[in-house]
Amino acid sequence: MYPSSSPKSAAPISNPVPHHSPVRAPHPSPHTSPPLQPPRRVPQVQPRAEELSELYRELSQHPGLSTACLGPDLTTQYGGKYCSLYTEWSQRDLARAENIKFCRQYLIFHDGASIVYSGPAGTCSEIKDELLSRESPSGTLKAVLRKVPGKEKEKEKQFLEVWDQNRKVKSIDLTALDKHGSVYDDDQFGCLAWSHSETHLLYVAEKKRPKAESFFQSKAPELGTSDEDTGHPKKEDAPIKGEQFVYHEDWGETLSTRSVPVLCILDIEGNSISVLEGVPEHLSPGQAFWSPEDTGVVFVGWWHEPFRLGLRHCTNRRSALFYVDLTGGRCELLSEDTRAVWSPRLSPDGCRIVYLENNVLGPHQQCSRLCMYDWYTKHTTTVLEAVPRQAWGAFPGIYCGALPGMCWAADSRRILLDTAQRSQQDVFVVDTATGTTTSLTADSPQGSWSVLTIDRDLLVARFSTPSCPPVLKVAVLPAAGCEAQTQWICLQDAPPVPGISWVIRTLQPPPEQEHPQYGDLDFDAILMRPSEGPTAQKPPLVVMPHGGPHTVFTAGWMLYPAALCRVGFAVLLVNYRGSLGFGQDSVASLPGNVGTQDVRDVQLCVERVLQEETLDASRVALVGGSHGGFLSCHLIGQFPDTYRACVVRNPVVNIASMVTTTDIPDWCLTETGLPYKPDALPDPAQLTEMLHKSPIRYVDQVRAPVLLMLGEDDRRVPPKQGLEYYRALKARGVLTRLLWYPGNNHALAGAARGPAACYRELSRFPAITRAALRAAAGGQTFLLYTECSRPDLARRRLLRFGRHYSLRRTAGRQGLAVSRTALSAEIHDQYGTDRLRDGALCLWHGRCPWRCRCTQCMAHRSLRLCRPQAPQPGLAHGAAPRRDQTRSAGPRAAGGPFACLAWSHSETRLLYVAEKSRPKRQPLCPWDVPGTAWPAAEDDDEEGKQFVYHEDWGEALSTRSMPVLCVLDLEGLSLSVLEEVPEHLSPGQALWSPDDRGVVFVGWWHKPFRLGLNACSNRSPDGQHLLYLEGVVGGPHRQCLRLRMLTWQTRQTVTVLDVVQEPTEAFAGLYTEVLPPRCWAADSRRAVLGSPQRSRTDLLLVDVEASTITNLTAGSPEGCWELLTLQWDLLVATCSAPHHPPSLVVAVLPPAGQELPLGWVLVEDTPTVPGVTWKTLTVQPPCSGQGPTAQDTQAFEALLLSPSDGTPPHPLVVCPHGDSGDALAVLVAPQVMPILAPGGPHAVFDARWRPSMAALCQLGFAVLLVNYRGSLGFGQASISSLLSRVGEQDVADTQLAVEQALHREPLDPDRLALLAGSHGAFIALHLLTREPKRYQACALRSPVSNLPTHLGTSDIPDWRYTSLGLPYSFERVPCAEEVATMLLRSPIAQAAQVRTPVLLCVGARDRRVSPMQALELYRVLRAREGGHALAGVETEADVFKNCAHWLLQHLGQPRQDGTGQHSS
Repeated sequence: MYPSSSPKSAAPISNPVPHHSPVRAPHPSPHTSPPLQPPRRVPQVQPRAEELSELYRELSQHPGLSTACLGPDLTTQYGGKYCSLYTEWSQRDLARAENIKFCRQYLIFHDGASIVYSGPAGTCSEIKDELLSRESPSGTLKAVLRKVPGKEKEKEKQFLEVWDQNRKVKSIDLTALDKHGSVYDDDQFGCLAWSHSETHLLYVAEKKRPKAESFFQSKAPELGTSDEDTGHPKKEDAPIKGEQFVYHEDWGETLSTRSVPVLCILDIEGNSISVLEGVPEHLSPGQAFWSPEDTGVVFVGWWHEPFRLGLRHCTNRRSALFYVDLTGGRCELLSEDTRAVWSPRLSPDGCRIVYLENNVLGPHQQCSRLCMYDWYTKHTTTVLEAVPRQAWGAFPGIYCGALPGMCWAADSRRILLDTAQRSQQDVFVVDTATGTTTSLTADSPQGSWSVLTIDRDLLVARFSTPSCPPVLKVAVLPAAGCEAQTQWICLQDAPPVPGISWVIRTLQPPPEQEHPQYGDLDFDAILMRPSEGPTAQKPPLVVMPHGGPHTVFTAGWMLYPAALCRVGFAVLLVNYRGSLGFGQDSVASLPGNVGTQDVRDVQLCVERVLQEETLDASRVALVGGSHGGFLSCHLIGQFPDTYRACVVRNPVVNIASMVTTTDIPDWCLTETGLPYKPDALPDPAQLTEMLHKSPIRYVDQVRAPVLLMLGEDDRRVPPKQGLEYYRALKARGVLTRLLWYPGNNHALAGAARGPAACYRELSRFPAITRAALRAAAGGQTFLLYTECSRPDLARRRLLRFGRHYSLRRTAGRQGLAVSRTALSAEIHDQYGTDRLRDGALCLWHGRCPWRCRCTQCMAHRSLRLCRPQAPQPGLAHGAAPRRDQTRSAGPRAAGGPFACLAWSHSETRLLYVAEKSRPKRQPLCPWDVPGTAWPAAEDDDEEGKQFVYHEDWGEALSTRSMPVLCVLDLEGLSLSVLEEVPEHLSPGQALWSPDDRGVVFVGWWHKPFRLGLNACSNRSPDGQHLLYLEGVVGGPHRQCLRLRMLTWQTRQTVTVLDVVQEPTEAFAGLYTEVLPPRCWAADSRRAVLGSPQRSRTDLLLVDVEASTITNLTAGSPEGCWELLTLQWDLLVATCSAPHHPPSLVVAVLPPAGQELPLGWVLVEDTPTVPGVTWKTLTVQPPCSGQGPTAQDTQAFEALLLSPSDGTPPHPLVVCPHGDSGDALAVLVAPQVMPILAPGGPHAVFDARWRPSMAALCQLGFAVLLVNYRGSLGFGQASISSLLSRVGEQDVADTQLAVEQALHREPLDPDRLALLAGSHGAFIALHLLTREPKRYQACALRSPVSNLPTHLGTSDIPDWRYTSLGLPYSFERVPCAEEVATMLLRSPIAQAAQVRTPVLLCVGARDRRVSPMQALELYRVLRAREGGHALAGVETEADVFKNCAHWLLQHLGQPRQDGTGQHSS
């Protein structure tokens, strides 16, 4: 931590000149509350909500001026000249909750040397749906790009219109022509340029992508109609199969829809559009215009190889000026190709092009050079160089983001531009021949000036100050040499806002804070303070450091500071060293010193202002966004005694974790003072340095309350940064609030029987997901209801259907006869059921009975009681007419660890879990409907909470935040929420107590914050015993569990089964995540459950009194057994094997002691899949040579699936497990066993049916599924052995399994591939780096590639600490040594060694392993030229097809013909 700077050590502030607004009638004093520190009376700044909203409404009515355009000169009948001035403005429309655009027109009468008269012409009019507009050079035509909302389900369309002075002459539907994608309307690439002949229009659009569709997309057969009959001369291109999920890079924040721009030309007379050829493929063109004589097009080309980085506000991206000839398609380089150029402007005489130029990389914003290219001599000169130091009264350098669209004077020699000059913005004229500059605003009032346009030497500008909204000014540019005599005339005046005064202060850092290389630098701050009201004498202070960090606060109109000032706050806007406008040395002084130099500058400024101004030093707050948020978080950590509150927007809090998630990773290294190369990765020392400069380092010292505001779609500073800070503060008990703003940013050549056919055939076998029994009359016949699921590829969804069977007790060992009682029936909109002896209750999805659109009725669900005779009317949950019912609970938790739907023993009440109902959202203020009343008193606390962030339970539970227990009284038709659950607990898995007098539930602690979740519970038939699973808090997410039993009457708890350290042949331990809903035998003494036992999953019978285990399925040919239900001693289960899809079986459970052998009866059999064989390989690791322990020498297993057809040796696909049982296709929930939920490396490949693996076998591949040491089912000692050895032991075990499989089996060692997901992909990447020449292909899903950055982006940050053997606590922030350890264990640290082709499949909304992990890996591999479960049937199928195609492409076609040859 750095010590606070003493006020006495600071140099004196230079002479400040205050600026005051004209005094108007006194503004009503705001509402005040009692003083904070009695008895000293301090004016308070706590106006009522009505006053705040009225103030904001008032100030937001001041519009902002965006563009201006001058029309052609016209002559009056008396000989005078005049022209029209068209301006566009923007304003906040609070009633419509949007920014609106409107236009104003003015008439300007002039004599060529001065303006004679100017004034408005008509009233304002709103501009609707206009994206771009441009007048032709003569002013007689106007082109407009307009968006038109689509009808019903149609997409939005774009039209290009041409208008003359009287009418619309052309309207072209660009969307219907389908020549390209959307037209770019941004100011980075976009343009709309008339040719000099006014017959063609030039614009930039997204390149048309070929249509893509699923491998399994089906369509109606084409009718035999000819093209001539239909009037369509050309058929549409055939869609490309399997390309719909290919990742397309984009240009980052606010440019997420920009990927491959193309130059397009519209022939207005011929009504034709052509895409310009000749642009090199490695360039993205933009900012284009016509060359002189319309012979070609000049454009800026940005290099997008090896990959794209964020481009918005980044003037350091490699780019150059190019010319492409329209006749020959030749592309010519006009500027240097090692610089960054932008904003080219052609002179009126067509002889010269000026443009701005920066160095590549380095700070994103810096002092720029002004260059000029002579069109005819082909010579380039530098008109203005970068200015190292800004001197008072001299030209400060160029710091503008772009030159004005029209910037040339009529003499084609001088140009106009505006640029920051310290804390002001001024207009300068530049003589391109001599390089001299002259300020046109030096003698004008201080403030912020911006050039809008200049045409025929008529200059239009915008002017504002912190107390005066923008005004429009015009002037005639004097002749060369006389520019200082420019006379500005105000066209539209805006009165200053009363009650605001402001001053610019200059500060010099003390000697000990001087930069060693760039000494004697000073900086500025703008101080705004209220000049009226009760707080004017000693107001509280709001400190606002700017973002960037290389930007600047100029003395212009800013709505938020003005509003704060009017409320009664003083506002300090700090331009610390590194800001623009102070010379390039100031910019260069900050990289390598962020977190120190900028923080000290802000603190110095605050201390000096508090010392010299009459401000309340006990009430100082911070407000900052982006890098300003970075500084704010630093300040409240380094100087906790100074600040009372902090508000940050999208703050940078941990540079080390941001580097892989942002669209500008170069920023993280550059500002830390480190070199950036696209093919270089941060090493441990660099990550340590990033962490050292991050505000998260000081989080332990934060005491001020913090409000975080995060944009969900922020690409620049991803919201995970703010979430990381939020969790750290909550863990330390700091008052913290988070506002989350959705939608806001900061942006085969295969075999004859191909993979698609294999997958389509094998995916038809359904998975049996649940079962329920109902006893019929006499107790000898039972009705069995089952639910099944399988992918419906044609409909792109998961098909769920039910099957019904009749079971009848018979004599004999098996004791059962089975028959099907009905046809299968599809299940629609059913979330959960719980059955009674004579009925069923189903949760259905439906619409509100009143067809309303109120908040309570959205996403409506209803409960319906159904009996065999006739269904009864349903109960609307969340939509009942009574207020106390509609607000009692939100949607029911339909699945996951919380869900339950339990009947009371009296069968009169239902218990379930739902999301807690949140009060109806209120707007921040009632501006949505004029005249709306303010909320009632009871709702006041909810005002402004619509963006409050609500924590959730992570991956697959993103809609679960605050579960509540709900009871439905079926007789009284009333719904109640149980209130007695402690606030720090989230309840779930609930059931009724034996006497129905209470509820038993599992409660998860959610303080200090929520992490990703898994757990469960159950009870006995006699209601006297409760069985539940118990694990150790912390440690591995998956481990060997205890089976515990609670006796209800005595409240005594006993351990039935303890943790098994070393497995035996009889029992290897319990590893299941959940007990079956019905697992008790009728004697209430025995229970049946399923658990992995090494590489099998078996059914285990547990005697809870004797604590004995009987394996009911040991030695069976099927490798995976799952219990669906156990009622009346009838066991219903499924069994499967790698070559055998799931079969439904039933059995009668014999009396105690006679369970074996168990007589299973097939209810629904499935045939064995031909062409697939499998075996279990036992692998013995070698001794370490250092006193081997049991863990060092413990054997592990691997499952080998081999094709029984074809000619060996077979190519081998190696699959180390990660977070699920199927490394290739991520199966949807019903097909994934609970123990295989996310949480690797502690998972297991059991010998179950996996359609994608069977499909690979039928394609001719052998598949090796590796259960390395640390997998479930092999004892707790095996799990513990992996801790602190992740990236070493698991990788070595997989490598050993491959070697032994190649040695024992007929496999081809020259055709090896890797296929894995999550932690399995982590292992696969390690293998690629260790043996880069061994594997010919690799396909990865959601890979973990970088452990340090995984911490800040995952919903389970504790996982990485635990896996590496490091301790974890909620308030923990990794130290430098731990970051270094994590990086060294990460495969990305050795990514330079990868030579194998890699396919990446990434879930865009993965909460467990952020897609940024794969994107970072993608960028690294490209540079070298070398939701966590992907939900949904279509995605699953696409992942399989692409992976299989990838393997076939790089391993060659497996031998099928016995010739011993394979294709490549």
